[in-house]
Amino acid sequence: MGALVDNPLLVVSGSSGAGKSSVVRAGLLPRLASGVLPGSDQWRPVVVTPGEHAVDALASLTGETEQTDRIVLVCDQLEQLWSSQTEPAERVAFLDNVLGLLDDGAVTRCVLVVRGDHVGRLAEHSELAERMVGALVLSRQ
Repeated sequence: MGALVDNPLLVVSGSSGAGKSSVVRAGLLPRLASGVLPGSDQWRPVVVTPGEHAVDALASLTGETEQTDRIVLVCDQLEQLWSSQTEPAERVAFLDNVLGLLDDGAVTRCVLVVRGDHVGRLAEHSELAERMVGALVLSRQ
């Protein structure tokens, strides 16, 4: 939780079945909704799971209409970006869009939930790797 105070990005990682999604969906999001961080009770959660056309999962946030809600974006099961069905260009575009949403203020905070055996792959995106400093939380059973 403390990582979200100073950093708009949080990466939650752990082994398969460690409870990463549960920690975020049943723990973090309700705590934010209760106002544990200043103003977080006003943040609207948006949970996406990237699939074959990962960028499409962000479509509701990248439209031309200006967002008035403060949004906490959760990208769950991020390891799906490296499935054989997802083209490398789609993966890069998804991560570029996520960072752009943070930079533009369309997203207040972003939580990336990724299996531990894929967390190192986040470093393939150099800008994301730079922003991950201090943003990684490991989940364990």
